[in-house]
Amino acid sequence: MDLTQSVFYRGLNFNSVDTLPGDGKRAGCLLEEADYGDVPGIGYKEKRAQDDGFDATEVFLGLRTVRLTGFVYGENKGDLWDRWQDIRSALTPSAAYLDAPGLDGFLPFQFYVPTLRLAEFPTGYRQLELRARPAGQPHFTVRRDTGTGGVDNGQALAWTGVLECKDPRFYVWPQKVNTFSASESGNLVNRGDYPAPLSLTFRVHGGSTAGNILFEVGGSRMRITVPDTGTIQTLRYDGNLKVLTLEENDVEVLRMDLLTFLSNTTHPKVPSGTSAYTITVSAGLTDFDAGYMFYSEAFA
Repeated sequence: MDLTQSVFYRGLNFNSVDTLPGDGKRAGCLLEEADYGDVPGIGYKEKRAQDDGFDATEVFLGLRTVRLTGFVYGENKGDLWDRWQDIRSALTPSAAYLDAPGLDGFLPFQFYVPTLRLAEFPTGYRQLELRARPAGQPHFTVRRDTGTGGVDNGQALAWTGVLECKDPRFYVWPQKVNTFSASESGNLVNRGDYPAPLSLTFRVHGGSTAGNILFEVGGSRMRITVPDTGTIQTLRYDGNLKVLTLEENDVEVLRMDLLTFLSNTTHPKVPSGTSAYTITVSAGLTDFDAGYMFYSEAFA
C-alpha cells in the first residue's frame, strides 16, 4: 500500500489531508501505518504414529486481520470532532453490515500499490482491494497536551482501527466482465498471481425448452441445468459463496440441485496468467439473453 495515495472505505478517503492557507493548519485524515496481518494456512496436521514427521492434507488460507493507525486533523475543535465522527461511522461493523447485508458487511477497502509491470498496469499502480468489515469501532484517546483539550487552534487526534477479511485475497478493481450469447471458446486473463473465483449470470426466456450450459475453465467442468418452466428465468452463480440461485416471477431461490460438476472437478477459478475457457449451450436453449462471466483478478 502506497501511503502517499488515497485509501477508500465506505465512501471515505482515509488518506487525504489539506494544509490550510495562512498558519499551516491541517484538515483531513492521514494513515500512518497499515499492518496487513499474518494469514495462517489452515489444514489438517497430525504427528505420524511411530515415525518422524507429520501427516498433512491440503491447506487453505485463513482470516486476514488488517490494523490501521492514523491521525485525524481539524481546523478547530468542532471540525476535528466532526471529521472523527466520519471515521467512527465508517469503521462501525454494524453500519457496514447494514450497507450490504448480502455481503455480511464485507465491503471494498481500496488502495494503490506501486509496480514496475507497466505493460499490465500502465499507471504504475495496481488498484487493489480487500473485502473487509470492521472488527469493532476504532480506538482513540483524548489527552490535554495533544491539543484536543486546550486552545481552539488546529487540532489532531490519533486513532487505531481493525478490519477483518474473511477472504484474505487482494483483488484488482474494477472487476473484469466477459459476455456470451451462445456456445463459444476464448481466453480469460488474470494479471494476479492467485486463482480468482469466477461468477456468472444469464437469463432464459420462456420460449426455450429445458437444457443446460457447460462451463469449462481453470480445470473445472461445471454444468448448470435450466428447467423448462415457460417463464423468464435468471440464473446466478456466485463463485465466492459457491451457490446457484434461480429468479422466477421476481422470486429468487437457492437451486443447488441444478448445479453439477463433471469429472470430479470443483468450483471454477481463473488461474494466474491466460487460460482458455469453453461454454457449451445445449440445443434446447435457443432463446436467452447475453450472459456474463465476471471475476476480480487476485493476488496472494
